[in-house]
Amino acid sequence: MAHSYNRCSEGINMHMKLSTIIILALALASSFSCKENQIILPPTPSIGLTVEDVGVRDISLRVKGTVTLGTWALRIQRNGRVVYLSELKSQSSLDTIIVDQDGLYPKHTYTYKAFYVQHAMLVDSSAPLVVTTLDTTSHSFTCGITTLGDGLAHGFRDVAIINDTSVWAVGELFLNDSLGNPDYDPYGLAIWNGVEWRVVKVPYHDYGSTRLSPGTLRAVYAFGVNEIYVASSANLLHWDGRQWEEKAFFATRIPFDGQVNKIWGTSGANLYCGGNNGAIYFVNGTQWQKLESGTTLDITDIWGARNEKTGEMEIIAVASKRYENYERKILKISGTTVTALSDSGISTSLAGIWFVPGKKYFVAGDGIFSKRMRAADSSAWSQDLPGQIFLGRESIRGNAFNDVAVAGDQGDVLHFNGEYWRSYRQTTGLANGNYYSVAMRGNMIVAVGANYQLGVIAIGRR
Repeated sequence: MAHSYNRCSEGINMHMKLSTIIILALALASSFSCKENQIILPPTPSIGLTVEDVGVRDISLRVKGTVTLGTWALRIQRNGRVVYLSELKSQSSLDTIIVDQDGLYPKHTYTYKAFYVQHAMLVDSSAPLVVTTLDTTSHSFTCGITTLGDGLAHGFRDVAIINDTSVWAVGELFLNDSLGNPDYDPYGLAIWNGVEWRVVKVPYHDYGSTRLSPGTLRAVYAFGVNEIYVASSANLLHWDGRQWEEKAFFATRIPFDGQVNKIWGTSGANLYCGGNNGAIYFVNGTQWQKLESGTTLDITDIWGARNEKTGEMEIIAVASKRYENYERKILKISGTTVTALSDSGISTSLAGIWFVPGKKYFVAGDGIFSKRMRAADSSAWSQDLPGQIFLGRESIRGNAFNDVAVAGDQGDVLHFNGEYWRSYRQTTGLANGNYYSVAMRGNMIVAVGANYQLGVIAIGRR
């Protein structure tokens, strides 16, 4: 009986295996059938909206996304109102910047949304993005003028604000001695201590001379009260709080035509000096080299700052032959390499530059010109003060792109609050002179120049 039971058991097992195979086969066939009849839908489009930059009356938005809808259009809404609608597109990816500057107000909050539009229907949208525009800064500066010297001088050429009680102005002044006789050794420096100005003679070596002699200074740049650099035509000098040290001498032969006009740097080991006839000198603390600028125009100004988004240090110089012609160059300096940037939209010579990297760039000369976002792109510069193009602007500096100062011909000093420029010429105007340099720090503006062969300094406090 036991033998008969085993045969019965084997039969049952074979039947179960056969049933299992049939069930699996049917399931597999069903699976293939479902796949053959399945409708594969295109992936859902995605779109994202972020802030690229915010101004006082403009907002830059970055739109990124993927699209597999065929032809489509991009629509941007602000507070429910359409402010941008693109032409029909067919590409599958999107990464673009849209600038909204239509009817925005300072310190106002707006809500944006981005949409894909296909066949007049909204097929996808971004999450809402809330953005507040910047406020304007105050124009409330009270200005006063100080005159220094006894005539026959070129006045001041450059200025640096170290703090509220330390301002250095450089140039050329002459003073009579205690008996009223002229002292023919020039005073190259004037220092403000918060109460009064003190004039100082700064001695240095000239070409081929072994004797230290007081002379004219042309440029100044300060990192702190004990870390200040000044330049004569060819000599770079360092003040450490106690004494002067000569750091570089750029005149390798006579005649010398590369006289220094401006200094900028991040430290004593990373300094740039811009001079006449395209001269750009790089100083690493112990040695210097002359860079190939690609121009014979005078380097009239250099400025640099770090781009907060990219981490790149941007350094830009401007060059021209002031009052000779309208030629100009805008030059980007990367280490020891110099390349030209676009000057589209500018038709005059240039004297000054100042900028916040990746946000807004200003140049000044026979007018003031600016552009948003990136200086390296080919977009045109726009004129900030139409109708005043022939009133020379010699220098420009600022705290932020909504807090900028400009100084120039006939004693004009201007302030930009992010929305419009205001002139203080009623109180800073000069009868027979110009301001050649301006500095701005916090609530203080200092412009320096010459008037009737005297040194002149205008200080504005807010």
